[in-house]
Amino acid sequence: ETQISTITSDLSEQVKLGKISYDQLEDAYKGAVSKLEPISAPGLNEAEQETMGIASKRFQLKGLDDIKRVAIGARTDAARGDLAVRMDMLGKDAALPDANIDQINARMDVEDIDIAGRLAFGEMWAAKKQQFKDDNWTTQATQRVVSARDGLGTLQQIEHDLTAADGFYAKKLDPDKRNQLLNTVTGRIYQVKEHAQRQAEMREVRAERVLTQMDRQAATGIP
Repeated sequence: ETQISTITSDLSEQVKLGKISYDQLEDAYKGAVSKLEPISAPGLNEAEQETMGIASKRFQLKGLDDIKRVAIGARTDAARGDLAVRMDMLGKDAALPDANIDQINARMDVEDIDIAGRLAFGEMWAAKKQQFKDDNWTTQATQRVVSARDGLGTLQQIEHDLTAADGFYAKKLDPDKRNQLLNTVTGRIYQVKEHAQRQAEMREVRAERVLTQMDRQAATGIP
């Protein structure tokens, strides 16, 4: 039992270190157990030896069950790691200028990714995938806000896309993230309008100053 426990622990550590993959665990366990020296128990009768053999077999089966559980966990970890890499790559594609978010999100619906997703996250996969798609739309909307800068018309169009029932982002963004973006956009619109108003007031002041100077000059009677 101690030897089998040692084998199980050693194989589990090798999987964590990446020395063997989860699909090699069971064969590696059986190979290691087959190399153990048979238990020697001189002086026992046939029935007692049979009982000892059954106990030894039970220890081996228990160790195999433990290894199978380790393999399931390692397979889940591998699926999550693979998904993380894929989602990272797609997320970076979504951040590129003029990225087609519909096409990028559609790549998350292919069969092999869905299989890996269900293996990695179980019933939570659908929510995980939807969150990823929402994040891509949020990335696009954020880039539009940044690109708009001081363009009042562009900012107002984004505001419409975020708020209107028929707006572009009506069913594409998580409500919290949409509200955050909306706050940014409305704040930016206010700043742009305020800046334009101040510029207009400054122009009026300068115009009044010029007119006053012209009146003074005319009052002198000197051309």
